[in-house]
Amino acid sequence: MHQRVLLALAVAVSLTSGGCRKPAPSAVEQGPPAWRFAVLPAVREAHLREVYQPLLAALSRATGRTVVFEMAADYRRLKDDLLAGRVHLAQASAYLYASIAVARAREGAPVHLLAQEKRAAQDRHAGALVVAAGSPIETTADLAGKTIAWVDGDSSSGYIYPRLRLRELGHDPDRLFGRQLFSHSHEAVLAAVRAGQADVGAVSDLSASTSGLRVIERTAPIPDDAILSLDALDAADRAAVTRLLLGAHQDPTLASFFIGRGLERYVAAEVAVYEVVGQELERSPPGAQ
Repeated sequence: MHQRVLLALAVAVSLTSGGCRKPAPSAVEQGPPAWRFAVLPAVREAHLREVYQPLLAALSRATGRTVVFEMAADYRRLKDDLLAGRVHLAQASAYLYASIAVARAREGAPVHLLAQEKRAAQDRHAGALVVAAGSPIETTADLAGKTIAWVDGDSSSGYIYPRLRLRELGHDPDRLFGRQLFSHSHEAVLAAVRAGQADVGAVSDLSASTSGLRVIERTAPIPDDAILSLDALDAADRAAVTRLLLGAHQDPTLASFFIGRGLERYVAAEVAVYEVVGQELERSPPGAQ
């Protein structure tokens, strides 16, 4: 089945649809269980936990649920936890969303896109190939036989889009390199390049801009990350979360969150903006890790 059809089957963005809330807890219960909000392992966990805390507190106030932070061990673990219902809400990259949507479509089940991040134009989300400042590598033609450090096989900016860009430039990313490493975070990729463990690294453009490393190639803009849920939240809960996210930029208590994440606001999610990532999904499965 064509990727567009799979994604169309998988997505469900519903802000007003009805749904019965779960029964109120009895007097002997301690209250409803906490929701787990999982994020991608882009940088240090302590930093991400601090950045997200204001948003989790606002979600707790808006929904009456305790919302706890969790940084996924890697992209695949986040996908597995969502599909298994162990995670209630998640920040998902464009490619991670697409791969989850395809998996769910095969089961005839939806993915609920609650909102999409929106960055300032000058902070566009893109991927970059970086080398050490003194490296003799100047262009992608110099990468033959070299060692590359990717972030993760499900990372849009740290794997999928750089591979698409290499193909556009006439390279086969599966044959170009002598060795391929998976470092599982943008920070770890940068560290591998600095330490000489990799000749080139694939990271987000934002990570590259503050790394002190030299960019030899950039990708096309990547759709910003989305907040999604599967079956763990009912329709009323999803609507409450979406309302909070779409108005969050107007809440002064969340200013530090938006600054820390480099975001302007959350906007209504549109599945169409994610369909380009299906090119790589159809071409090959995520990289072996």
